Order: sequence, then structure tokens, then C-alpha cells
Amino acid sequence: MVNAQEWLDQNYPRAIRETISTIIIGRNNENLEGELKLEGFTNLTDFECDGSNNLTNLDLSQCYNLENAWCAGSKLTSIEFLSHLPHPEKLRIIFMIDNNFLATDIDFFSRFVNLECLCIGTTDINRIGQGIYNRFYGSLYSLRNLSKLKELSICSTDIDDGAEYLPDSLKTFFCDNYRIGARVEAINFGLNEYDGDFGRDVPELKRAHQRIARKLEDNQTAFVHALQCQAHQHREKVGELEEQISQLRVQLRNQKAQEKDVQTQEKAIQTDENLEYSSIIQITPKGNNF
Repeated sequence: MVNAQEWLDQNYPRAIRETISTIIIGRNNENLEGELKLEGFTNLTDFECDGSNNLTNLDLSQCYNLENAWCAGSKLTSIEFLSHLPHPEKLRIIFMIDNNFLATDIDFFSRFVNLECLCIGTTDINRIGQGIYNRFYGSLYSLRNLSKLKELSICSTDIDDGAEYLPDSLKTFFCDNYRIGARVEAINFGLNEYDGDFGRDVPELKRAHQRIARKLEDNQTAFVHALQCQAHQHREKVGELEEQISQLRVQLRNQKAQEKDVQTQEKAIQTDENLEYSSIIQITPKGNNF
């Protein structure tokens, strides 16, 4: 493998960098590895790096006119380098399939308002088997305002809903799954409702997911209504039980009061008997035998 920065410095002297509009890496099996900092490429519009390279990080912060960021089949782990682009609105293509990006919400890409192509999935089964794959997650709802988006690939990611919000401009959509447990399978599930080419029939895909969304909403409404009815019935039952408890308390108080009256009467009777007995003793003459 060749150090990526050393290769760049040797092949693109600083004196000519402002004149460079395109850099393509991979056609000559350069086998680059490590970080790559594109300093001084102020007029670069297209950066492409394919297959046989193992780049771990990119610095595009001086690429003021970048339109195409293409780095597939490498070992990038963070997409943050795109957040440092001086003019994100100029970017038209993000092609980053088959890397090793850490878990990142796809809401990150909503800032690139003029995107035409966004490919961030993983299709290389061998890399997936080694635990090397892109870990993007979130909802396609985040991309609803990308009105120029024409191609989207989220294969084997954990992006799991929001297909009904895909922009109308989209022509090609790939969401195949090659990884066990990938949550993108939830989007594939909706495609079972019709026959067609999932990669091209985007309008039908959206309609399928809209049907599912409506069905889920209807089910949720019915479920909430059922819960509300049960809650009302429970409240009525609780009211009945509280009334019964109140009545029992009254009965208990009355019973205690009756018991107290009985005890008072018993004490009064016992007192009268004692007084009567004492009177008899007092009036009986001494030595008188009965």
C-alpha cells in the first residue's frame, strides 16, 4: 500500500493545484491508504476514488467548487469531512457506498440541497462478512426537501422508514438488503405489495408506503379509540367500586355504632345488677341464715 498524502504531493505539485478540476484515483491501482488532505485544490469539481484504496479520512475544506464527492470501497469511518465543505450547496453527487461509516443519522445529508445522487449503502457481501459496512440510520423524511435528487441507494443500512416522503424528482431507488438484521428490511417490506422493479418504479414505491402509512394510522386510531373505550369502562367500574366501598364504610360505621350501643347497654345492665346485689347485702341482718 502507498501513503495517500505522499502520492498526492508527488503527483499534484502545489504550483498546479489551482488548475486541477478533476482527480480520479483507482484506475491505475494506486493502492492508497491513510488520510488524504486536498489542500490548494480551489477549483476542483470532481473527486473520485474507487475500489482498490483504503482511505481512512478526507479533508475537502479547501475545495470551494466541489460538485462530485465519490469515494467507494474504501475505509472511511466518519462522514464529517463533508460538513467542512465551503459551499455545500454546490455538491451534486455523494457516492460513498461500501465504506465503514459509523452510526450516523441521514439527516446529515439534508444540508446538501442540490444533491442529484446520494449513494451511501453497502453491497459488498465480503466486506459485510468482515463487519465492514456503512451504518447510516434514520428516516427518509429527512430527505424530503432534496427536490433535485434523482438517484438514492441505502442498501443494507438501518434507514427504516419515510419512503412515502421521497422527493418526486427521484427516479432510481435501491434499498436491497445484504446484511442480516439491517433495518432497511422494513422499507423492503412495503415493496411486497406490488410487482415491479424496486430500483426504478419510485412512484409506485411511494404509493405502497403511503398505503402502509395510512393503514398504520387507521390501526393506531382504532387502537387509541379502543383504549379510550376501555379506559371509560374502567372509570365507570372504578366509580361503582368506590360507591360500594363508600356504602360498606357507612355500614361498618353503623355496625360499630350499634356494637358500641350494645356494649354501653351491657355495661349499664351490669352496673344495675351490681347495685342491686350491693343493696341486698347491705339490708341482710347478720347471722340470719336463709
